[in-house]
Amino acid sequence: MTSQQKQSSPYLAYIISVLSIALCFAVFLRAEFELMEHRKRIEALEDSKAAVKTKASPTLEPTLSTITKHIAGIRIHKVQRSRRSVNGSDTNIAADNDLNQAMLQINKLMSEGRLQLCQSKGDRLLQGPPGPQGPPGPSGPKGEKGQAGRKGDQGITGPPGAKGEQTAPFAPPSVSISPSTLTVNESRQASFKCTVTGNPVPSVFWKRVGKHTLTNLRIVSRGNLVLNNVRGSDAGLYQCSASNIFGDQQAVARLVVNVALTGILHPGPVYIEEGGNVTLPTCFLSGHPTPWVWWTNSSGHMLQERVRANYSVLKIRNAKSADSGIYVCTAYNLLGKLVQQTQLIVVSPPKFNTTPPKVVRAIPGDVVTLNCSAIGKPAPIISWKRGEEQLHSGILNHSSSSALIFPDIKTEEEGNYTCIATIAQVSQAFAITNVLVSHGKGLCFN
Repeated sequence: MTSQQKQSSPYLAYIISVLSIALCFAVFLRAEFELMEHRKRIEALEDSKAAVKTKASPTLEPTLSTITKHIAGIRIHKVQRSRRSVNGSDTNIAADNDLNQAMLQINKLMSEGRLQLCQSKGDRLLQGPPGPQGPPGPSGPKGEKGQAGRKGDQGITGPPGAKGEQTAPFAPPSVSISPSTLTVNESRQASFKCTVTGNPVPSVFWKRVGKHTLTNLRIVSRGNLVLNNVRGSDAGLYQCSASNIFGDQQAVARLVVNVALTGILHPGPVYIEEGGNVTLPTCFLSGHPTPWVWWTNSSGHMLQERVRANYSVLKIRNAKSADSGIYVCTAYNLLGKLVQQTQLIVVSPPKFNTTPPKVVRAIPGDVVTLNCSAIGKPAPIISWKRGEEQLHSGILNHSSSSALIFPDIKTEEEGNYTCIATIAQVSQAFAITNVLVSHGKGLCFN
């Protein structure tokens, strides 16, 4: 074991010696490279010093010389230290620190002296002070559009927006009219409102059921129907229609017009024979609503068992003389009252108080008088006729008793003559005389 250690000791010493020499050579090369670099910097500083000597502050020259000497001393000291011992790493580190401090001091002095290095064609020169700012040059041409940048990252989600209005679904029209029934007085205004829904918005129009189109007095606007100065003839049904692409729909309203009463009643008199049945003139009325009608007479009462009143018609059965008088038709409705009247006269049959003989014989040229008179209330009217021929008043003598006189009777005037007593064209009485005209015996009455 001891012999082996003795044999290996010279070999190890040889290896260590070789490594030590190599290490020293590496350190020496490094120091030489650094010295060459510092030498170049010092030469640049000396050239700069000569160029700006006249402009630099006097206090800068000794400082620069001192720094140069200091750097040279550091270089010599470093070389000596490197040659003295290859293992003196602490000494090398100290030399490096001294070199760094020197460089920092050079930079500080250059900053204080406002020295700047510039390079032009290999020469290092100090930069002079900046000159005055020149005028701005013209704008250069617009450069080409650059390439689009990459798409950015998606941003954070923003807050939710306001809720939009809900769109109504499509629907066919729906129609309603308000009011469904309207009652107004004549000469006033009537108005109906037609409410229509649907999507799309329907078109709206009005018409009168069963009638022609509305006149220019009717105003239709925004679904409303307005009728100005309404009349009774405007009453009826009105239809509002709406249509869109999904269909059509209608609604109907009724207009009722209150109309003031108007009427016609013949004033009379009306005659009826006693014991007969009579219908008084009709009390014609118009108006709305239907009026309430009743009849009265001048006595203020009527026997209900013989009188039948049906709205505007009054009937009397088995008329009596006491039924004669003025009859009043009174009508009421919402807009007022209407009063009309007529007269009734109940007559008794006429009675003859003088009648001609039933047969009268005469010869041509005789004067023949046929007397006839009657009584009654009112007084009867006497008239004559021959057969069925009504005799004119030219041959009658009305001076006293409506006698029929033949002042010069002729054969052709022979025949039957009738005396008629008439009261108001409703009651009559008849008396017939046969007149005979012949040659022979003279005038004779039977």
